[in-house]
Amino acid sequence: MKTFDLHDWQPGMDDVDYFADPAISFSDMSLALKGALAYRNRKLYPLEGTALSFGSDFHNLMLFEKWPEKITPATKKHLEAMHAQLLRVSLFKDIMEKESKLVETPGFFGGQKIKPDIACPDWGILIDLKTTSDASPEAFKWSAKKFNYHLQAYHYLDVANKIHMETNGFTRPVFHTFLFVAIEKSAPYTVRIHECSPGVLEAAHELKVRALNTINRFRAEGVDALADEEQEIIHPLDFPVGR
Repeated sequence: MKTFDLHDWQPGMDDVDYFADPAISFSDMSLALKGALAYRNRKLYPLEGTALSFGSDFHNLMLFEKWPEKITPATKKHLEAMHAQLLRVSLFKDIMEKESKLVETPGFFGGQKIKPDIACPDWGILIDLKTTSDASPEAFKWSAKKFNYHLQAYHYLDVANKIHMETNGFTRPVFHTFLFVAIEKSAPYTVRIHECSPGVLEAAHELKVRALNTINRFRAEGVDALADEEQEIIHPLDFPVGR
């Protein structure tokens, strides 16, 4: 199995090897910020279920024009509508037509890993597709804050640029823009494009430093012991009580 001493894109790596590799991902960092218990338990109980399956089907169709082998009429209707709406976005269409793009290609650098939905070095753009119940700017910014999407944007830009600067000898960053293409999972299947502000990315840099330090502490002190200690804490509930 490949290990985290890789410093390059790995287009031939499958999902099994990518997820098994011990390099630190955005998901690892986001979980670490929730504490040892969340970090440990997600490793013990990986995500599964219909939502995960729908997300996989969505990405396969949007990025590879690949329909699932088994699909219900209702799911097919949703995916067809989402696919049609996404193809109305000229930026998405133009990038998907470029031969130089990388699609769902794992990248590794310095013990960290990324897997952007789309990387377009020619334009300096990374793109992540997000399915959501509400793609509007007002709603999506709260989703971004809740799920640390700004950390994902910073982490992906950071690792992608380090890969290109080391492997290609560039002296300055190649990627300057990370875009979230958010699409609603139900009618009217609205698509909105979002980008983190410079201030939000700067905050994400500090968040990444804290997350990496936390993961290093988990590894040094033993995440199981820290998680067991955390789950034994009794937290007092104190809040204003109305009449």
